[in-house]
Parts: sequence; structure tokens; C-alpha cells
Amino acid sequence: MLQEKLFIGRGVKSLFHHTRDAASPTPKAAVQVGLAESSLKLWLDADKHLSEALEAEDDDWVRQSKAVIEKQLALVREHLGSLIITGTPNAEVFVDGVLVGRMPLVRAIRRQEGQAEIQGRLAGHQTVTRRVMVGAGSERTAGLDLPIMATPPIALAPQPPRLPPAAAPKPQDPEPPPRIVYYSWLPWVSMAAGAVSLADALVFDSKLLCSNPSACRPNRALEIGVLLAGTTGLVVGGEILLLEAIRPPDPRMAKAILLVSSAVAAAGAIVAGASLVQGHGSGTRMSSGIGSMVVGGLTLLVDSLALAETTPKRVRPVGIAIVPHLGGLILLGTF
Repeated sequence: MLQEKLFIGRGVKSLFHHTRDAASPTPKAAVQVGLAESSLKLWLDADKHLSEALEAEDDDWVRQSKAVIEKQLALVREHLGSLIITGTPNAEVFVDGVLVGRMPLVRAIRRQEGQAEIQGRLAGHQTVTRRVMVGAGSERTAGLDLPIMATPPIALAPQPPRLPPAAAPKPQDPEPPPRIVYYSWLPWVSMAAGAVSLADALVFDSKLLCSNPSACRPNRALEIGVLLAGTTGLVVGGEILLLEAIRPPDPRMAKAILLVSSAVAAAGAIVAGASLVQGHGSGTRMSSGIGSMVVGGLTLLVDSLALAETTPKRVRPVGIAIVPHLGGLILLGTF
């Protein structure tokens, strides 16, 4: 999964300067990376970087910020536990696919809360794999006793060389899933139609665009209806965009709401545009009415296409977090 990190606030230049040399990060850079990792719930990595920063006791910045760093480190360690592994001597021990040493292990292994996969390997013994749950702030003991193989492997007689097999036909690439195009447009078309409807409501009251205001201005009920339609499309479209960036909603529910809001806003734009065209106003008023009708018609077209396409089971996974740190703010995103 591609991870993109965007930095904003006063800490942009500082964080880039301190992290561009990964071979020798400064204590301040280690703290900032640890804060970012804790916001993404990478507790083990966050503990490593925050602890490394606290070891630099001769650093002025670390001494000034020691209380803040220790507080954050304590919060991170609330999500860590310990794993004690026992078993067959000299066996290689792997935790989540990473070699951590040979039996006997002299120290407990620090692990993030949740499930961990441990595996023991030793020549002449069967490989044993276990999955254990590591609780936050607790210590879990797991045994890896590797049974001896019943019989040694039998050496097979050398086989005569075989002719290379005929080249197998190249498998066809699976068809890509259908791209969701019109569904992703719905928030924008809802906001566009809503903005046009609100603009029309302002044009109704504009005396500069009409030589005879009493004849140009529509009835009050129509003006209120156009205003409500524009507000509905603009607010709902903007709210769905905000939710997709913070906490993606159910696509089916979001699609249904957006179809209704964009259709309401489109109807307001079409009705308001027709009223402007029929009124006695300037060329600008006439152009505004025609443009409103075009925007409303395009919005209804996109609604029809989105209604006909398949609704995705889930939106594109996205995680965004705004992380405070001592130099400003960091905007992190996982896409």
C-alpha cells in the first residue's frame, strides 16, 4: 500500500530537513516520526523512535521537551505487551516472519497488542507454527516444542534429464473491475447545481440586471424553493466529500443521498433558469438563465448514469490524520 505523507504548518521545513538523512536522524526527527507512527497506531515503531530520542540526554531540544515526549511514550506503551517464548534449544524463532534469535531467548520480545504468529525451525525437527494473542500491558508465554522427525528423508535416485515442457499458453489477464466514474462525480455535481441555484436566487433580487424589477422578480414561493434547493445540493455534496476524507460512509447510502440532493438542486437550477429567461431583463440575466438550465440538465444526466452503474461495496480505502507535534501540524495520509 502506497503511503503518502504531506506535511503542513510550521514544522514542514524542519521535519523534511531532519528526516531526509535516514542514516543519522536527529532526536527531534525521531520524536516527530514517533508521533506520526502513534497516530497511525504503529505502536511498536513509535516506541522505538520515542525511546531513541529520550536517550539523547545531551540534546537541548530533548531536554526542553522531555515531559511531552515521556507523556506520549507512556500512551504508546499502553498498547504494547511482552511475549516470552520457550521451547527446543537451538531452534530458530520467527515472529511474524522475522527472525528474532535462537532458543533459549534471553529476553522477552516486545510486541504490539493483537495476534502474533510465532514459528520454530530446527534441522531434523518438524517446523511448528503458533498464533497467540498479545494483550496490551500484559505478558504472554508461548511454547515451541519441536518434535523430532519420525524418519530421515530418503535420498532419491537421480532422474534422467527431461525434455523441457512445451511453453504453456500465456494466461489471459483477468478483466479489471468496472471503474466507478459517475458515482465519484455525484458530490461535485450536487455542489455545482446547488451553487448555481443559490446564484439564481441572488439574481432574482438584483436590480442592476433588470430594467423593471417588479416584472422580473418571480413570486416569493419560487424564490424560497430555489434557495432551499441550492442549499440542499451545496451542503449535502460538501458533507459527503468531508466524510469520505475523514470516515468513509456506506457507498450505497451516500449514493442514494447524493442522487436526491443533486436532483433537487438540478430542479432548482432548471426552474430558476427558465424564470430568468422568461423575465424581462438584461442580456446577462438571459445568459445566467440559460447557463442554469444547462447545469441542471447536465446534473440530471450524471444522476441517470450514476443510477445505472454498479454501486461499489466499499469506497477506496483512505486514512487521513492530522497529527500535532512540537513544531506545528502534520497531515498524514494512507492511500
